[in-house]
Amino acid sequence: MDEVLHQVNEQYGGAAGNINEQIDDKFGESASDVREANNNGASLLKSALYFPIGLSMRQEHVMDDGTKYDVNDIAYWDENVTLGVDMPPDYLRHDKFYDPEQDIWIDSVKIGDQYIADPAQNPSSKTFIPFH
Repeated sequence: MDEVLHQVNEQYGGAAGNINEQIDDKFGESASDVREANNNGASLLKSALYFPIGLSMRQEHVMDDGTKYDVNDIAYWDENVTLGVDMPPDYLRHDKFYDPEQDIWIDSVKIGDQYIADPAQNPSSKTFIPFH
C-alpha cells in the first residue's frame, strides 16, 4: 500500500510540476494571476456543479436499545453511506409526461419550441411536466 501511495504522489507531483512549468513558460510575469484564475474557476465549478444523487449520512453500529457503542469497544464501527432512491414514476424523464389520474405515461408532442403532453392521449386535467 505504501508503494502505491508513493507512486501516486510521485506521478501527481510530476504532473503538477510540469503544468506549473508550462504556465510559467507561457505566461511569464502573469503566471501567478493565471494560477489564481484557475483556482477561482475550479472553486466556482465545485460550488455550482453539484448533482445530488442520494442522501448522504453516517451509519453506525448501535445496540438493540439504540445506544451507540463507545469508540474503544470492539463492536464499534461507523461509515459514510449514500442512499439513492429509485421509484416509479420517474418524474425526471424528458420525453414523456406522467398522468397521475390515469397512472400512465403520455408521449410528448412538439409545438413550436415547447413539448406538451399529446392531447390525443391526455384526457386528464393533470400532468406532470418533465424537467429539461
